[in-house]
Amino acid sequence: SAELHLDQYDDAKEDFSKVIEKSEDYDDYLQVYKVYADYDLKADGASYLEQALEIDGTGKEDAYNKGRIYYYLEEYDKAKEELSSSYEDGYKDAAIYLGKVYAELGDIDNAKSMYQECLNEKGYQARAYNGLAYCNILEEDYASALKNIQKGLDAGDEEEKQGLLFNEIVVYEKTSDFATAKEKIAEYLKLYPSDEKAVKESYFLETR
Repeated sequence: SAELHLDQYDDAKEDFSKVIEKSEDYDDYLQVYKVYADYDLKADGASYLEQALEIDGTGKEDAYNKGRIYYYLEEYDKAKEELSSSYEDGYKDAAIYLGKVYAELGDIDNAKSMYQECLNEKGYQARAYNGLAYCNILEEDYASALKNIQKGLDAGDEEEKQGLLFNEIVVYEKTSDFATAKEKIAEYLKLYPSDEKAVKESYFLETR
C-alpha cells in the first residue's frame, strides 16, 4: 500500500504477489483489490479478484465469497446467483451483500427488504442501517437517510462507522448543504486521513 502511494507500482505488485501466493483465502485477494481501488486502480486490482474465483470450493461460504468477488467485479447477476444460493443455505452474512447487489441492480425494494431482515440479526444492525441509508439516497429521501445513518452510528460498530460517516457527507452534499458537508468532511479526515476518495471530495467541496 505504501509503495502504491509512492507510485512504485512494480514493487507493490511484487509484494502483493507474495500475499496471495498459494493462498486459499478469498479475503487476501479482496484486500489487495481494495488497496488498488483506494488509489483509483480498480482495473489493476480486478486481476486479483479473477484469481480468487479459481479457488476450489462449493459450500455455502464459498458461494458467499464468490458472490462478494462478483460484486466487486460489478458482475451483479452472477453475484446475485451466488449470494442467493448461500443465503438460502442459511449463511446469514450473504444478506448484506445481497442488499448491495439488489441496490446496484436498481431493485430498491428487495434491497431494503434484505437490510430490514438484517436488523433482526445481532451484529448486523450498523451495516443494515448503512444499507438502508444508501437506498434512501438512491430514492432521494435524504431525511430518512440521515435518520438511518444516525441509527447506524448509535449501534457502535467501529468497522462500519467510516462508511456511515462518509454517506452522511454525501447526503449533505446532495441537499446542497455545502457548509455542513465541509464541516463533516473535515471531521471525517481527522479520523481517516488516508482516505484518498475523501481527500478528493474535500477539494471538491472547497469549490462549492
